[in-house]
Amino acid sequence: MRYPLTSVLALSILLLAMVSSSALAQSSAIVSPEPSKAMDNKIEDTANEVTKAVIERVKTILDEKLNDIREGTRQSRIPLKSRIKEKQNLIQNQPQNAVAYFELGKLFDRNQDGANTIINIQKAEKLFAEQNNIKGVAESRRLLRKSFQKYGFKPEDFQVENK
Repeated sequence: MRYPLTSVLALSILLLAMVSSSALAQSSAIVSPEPSKAMDNKIEDTANEVTKAVIERVKTILDEKLNDIREGTRQSRIPLKSRIKEKQNLIQNQPQNAVAYFELGKLFDRNQDGANTIINIQKAEKLFAEQNNIKGVAESRRLLRKSFQKYGFKPEDFQVENK
């Protein structure tokens, strides 16, 4: 049986908290051979508080991760062609939107459309350069290199010569 990573993580942290509280209780016996009842109660209370705090923190982290997963799943449910059309409409209304071209190129890549991937990423690179967005230029160039290799194109395949 396979368990989600978050479940394994939660159980690991919970076990760690339980072992820590047990070790804390045992360490008091080492320090004082005959610990008083008040000391035992205080150690146990502290261990319980630590365990509760760890459990609450783990629950919070797991809830956040679960929400992230659910959001990602919602996005993936929207058909790829619909998402491509939405980006194309956005670009029609905002022709200088470099990010939209970049995202459209990535959508075409997911759709295994190499030529449109490269055309849109090249347009994004050009717009990023005009906007002095170095990070956008670098990301575009990296994706272009991958796309040329993946789809078997060369940069000169996309250069139009005016004769």
